[in-house]
Parts: sequence; C-alpha cells; structure tokens
Amino acid sequence: MPCHGFYPISARSQSIIIDGKHSKSVPLSYGVPQGSVLGPFLYTIYTLPLGDILRNFGIAYHLYADDTQLYLSFDVRDDDSLNNARETMQRCVSLVKAWMTANKLKLNDEKTEVMFLSSPYFKSAISTPNFEIDETIIKPNSSARNIGIVFDSTLSMNQQVNNMCKVAHFHLRNLGAVRKFISQEACAKLVHAFITSRLDYGNSLLSGIPDYQIYRLQRILHIAARIVTLSPVSHDIINVLRNLHWLPIRQRIRYKILLLTFRALQGTAPEYISELLINYKPEKNLRSGVKDLLVVPKTNLVSAGDRALSVVAPKEWNKLPYHIKNTKTLSAFKKSIKTHLFSEVYED
Repeated sequence: MPCHGFYPISARSQSIIIDGKHSKSVPLSYGVPQGSVLGPFLYTIYTLPLGDILRNFGIAYHLYADDTQLYLSFDVRDDDSLNNARETMQRCVSLVKAWMTANKLKLNDEKTEVMFLSSPYFKSAISTPNFEIDETIIKPNSSARNIGIVFDSTLSMNQQVNNMCKVAHFHLRNLGAVRKFISQEACAKLVHAFITSRLDYGNSLLSGIPDYQIYRLQRILHIAARIVTLSPVSHDIINVLRNLHWLPIRQRIRYKILLLTFRALQGTAPEYISELLINYKPEKNLRSGVKDLLVVPKTNLVSAGDRALSVVAPKEWNKLPYHIKNTKTLSAFKKSIKTHLFSEVYED
C-alpha cells in the first residue's frame, strides 16, 4: 500500500525590485508550520487533484491527512492479472510523484510500503515481485501499519494482537508495581488510559479472529481487573468484571461494530462505510419489512469474507431488539447497547 509523506518545504529568501532598486530579501514559505491544527485540513484541500489521478487509473484509495493507501485487486491464480495490476500501480504512483514534485511536495520513497494481500490458501502460490517507483526499488512487506493497526498479508490480525498484548503487559507490570500507592479510582483511570483504550482501538477489525487470540486479550482484561480491585486469583473473575461494569472482549468488539453501524445508518459515518450497508426491503408486504433489518451478503462457508464489515455489521444489527434499533440519539444508543450486551453476559 503505497503512502506518501508530506514535508512542508522550508522558507527561502528572494530579493524583489521596487522602483528599480533592490529591496531586502523577503522570505517565501510554502505549507504551514508543522503541528498546526490547520495542517491536515489545508493539505487535504491542496491535494484534491490526486483523487482525479487515482480515479483515472481505476484505483481505490483512502486518504488520511498526509498518508494515502492505494488498493488494486487482481486474480491471484493469473500471473498476467498480477503483472497488469503491478504495472498499473507503478505508473499511477510515478504520476503521483511527478504531480507532487510539481506542486512543491515530496513523496518519500523510503517510507512507501507495498503489500500483497491474499487468503492463506493462495499465499504460497502468489508471487511477490518488487515494486519500482522510477529508480527506487521497493520490496513487498509481510505486514504494514495503517493508522496504528498492523495488517499482515493474510489479514489474520495476529501481529496486531501480539503488539496489543506486548504493550498491555508492559503497562500492567508498571501498574502492578505502584498499585499499593494509589487509590482504586486512580488505578481505574490509569487502566482505562493505558490498557482498555488500546484494547478498544480498532477492535472492530478483530471480529472473527480465532478463540485463542480472543483469550489472550481477555486475559489482559482479567489481569487489569484484578490489579484495580486487588482481587486474589481465588475470586471469581466474572463477579469482578461485573462489579467494575466491564464488558468482555467479544462484547466490546460487538459494541464497536454496532456503534459504527448506527452512525452509518444515521449518516454520520464516512461514506465508504455507509455504502456497505443496505436496508432490507422485501418484495412482498411482510412483517420483517418493518423491523429495520439490513441485508446480509452471501459468502462462502468459513471464508474470510465472513469477517468483512459488510457481513458482520448486518448480522449483529439484525440481532438487536427493535426498540434499540429505533433509538434516535447516539448517546441513548450507546447506553442501550451497553446495557443489552451487559445483560447477555452477566445474567443472574
């Protein structure tokens, strides 16, 4: 996924002539100061023509501030399809680089990453040729970081889970060392700041991962709960989590997916997410037509497609009671689904 970096060109001086006489040098600067809140917004406006270039090549893309992800699909069973996709992407990136150079921007070749995505079944069969941008040769990566989430070449999310566990255990050891010196309220705030916030970030992408990976993340939540409450191992962890009002990992993932679905249906989510959801409208006048259902796309049995948001979101949404789906405000919906998920897990 090629990405480009934006580096504001430093100011330079240029002398000007007024009334036939040379004046003092006047600094000419381009861009905005690094760290400015207007930087991402102005940069997005400045780089709008990039979208035209990418669309002309038929390439799907995501723009996030100064990072750009380009996507192009091909048939892994056909070498000609792979070569055509690679050549198309190379021509597109070269043209993007030329446009950026002409508009006082810099494409950082060294930070550009390329990754070939496929199912585990075709991973050994697919060839991964080098990617060339003018005179720069880029070797394909087995993983890439995208807005803080690590994607691997088969989208198994194993490396992302490994990173989450590694960082969480580091903070848990530090919290355990100072727990006796702070109150439970202060410890809970630190856990939310360093542990649960990391477990919740991008967790909708973890839907459908194997049970053993869910268990690894759930174990982190158990350790954090015992540190906060100073509960010994002999105490039932279910009661500890219930008293803290913490949802397990699976329910936290469902919570995030349902929240994204609600926002998409309300028109407050990005357009590319809203386009994935289709309202169910039966051909005949059926009772299911007034239940606010979504269409669940058909996928192959036990396939990676079952983990896609276009499949998972309608499935989870259709399970909700009608009074929750009919909620009007975001704050009320958050409260309703958390209560609903909490009652599913901690039923007396």
